[in-house]
Amino acid sequence: MRKMMAIWRRVGLALAGAIVLTISTIVPTSAAPGDPVISEPDACPGGVCEVRAQKPDTSSSSTTTTSSRVGPSAKEVWLKQVAQIRRYNQQFESYERCLATSSNTCTAPDRNALPELAAWTDLQSDTAAPTLSPSQAGAIAVARLRLPLTPPKVGPDPNLNKWKMAAVGYPLWIWADGSTHVGPVSDSVGGLSVSLDARLAKTVFRMGDGGTVTCTGAGTPYKNSVKPGTASPTCGYRYEKPSLPKGNYTVTAISYWAVTWTVNNTSGVITVPVAASAPLPVGEVQTLVR
Repeated sequence: MRKMMAIWRRVGLALAGAIVLTISTIVPTSAAPGDPVISEPDACPGGVCEVRAQKPDTSSSSTTTTSSRVGPSAKEVWLKQVAQIRRYNQQFESYERCLATSSNTCTAPDRNALPELAAWTDLQSDTAAPTLSPSQAGAIAVARLRLPLTPPKVGPDPNLNKWKMAAVGYPLWIWADGSTHVGPVSDSVGGLSVSLDARLAKTVFRMGDGGTVTCTGAGTPYKNSVKPGTASPTCGYRYEKPSLPKGNYTVTAISYWAVTWTVNNTSGVITVPVAASAPLPVGEVQTLVR
């Protein structure tokens, strides 16, 4: 996941760098009163230009001109998009920290906050729009991909016994219920076509009593044909303490999806966590021996 955030930070830095490049290369022949004054490139020491705001000249009459500008400039659009991506990064970092501690109340970041990064047909024709690299486009497409929830399941099903609960000490099978593969799907980011293919790599189960189980893929689903008392071959758990009569344990399945992105002949893999929870009553079953 650190890899994903590093890519996202590079996206933000690259976009910001592209904006600076746009500012330094677009020098208007004349500036309207109140517009920023941008130094000539040759006059920038060390390649760094100073941008200052100039107040309107109200001491003498001037001719009012009507700007022919239609739509926002590339600089304005990218500044807004950089801000959106930074906010998304902050939300995702908070989500990761929450999953590492108390996953029961974690809120996933809002993918709708991400910019569309469409082609630049609505921008001024005299502005040079920055371009995305394949890895930047891939990172944005992965963040916008909607992966399915895979809620935790426990077998044998507690609802099938007369106590309607799982028993302390009994070997439980646990797995993430749902699809384990998504794709291939396509997305368009900044004029680049991105292909995505996602597979469930591992699932971390937080069992609600402080215990944690990490399983490859989704784990192994329980079957009614399994002999009672048989432990799961890949992903199981035994509770040592009951949740009843106080309440239920909250079991959370954190599914880690390995999403492969491809742009032209370039590809990479980004891991994305998705969490889902379910209540589980756990009690003690006493055996009377006469």
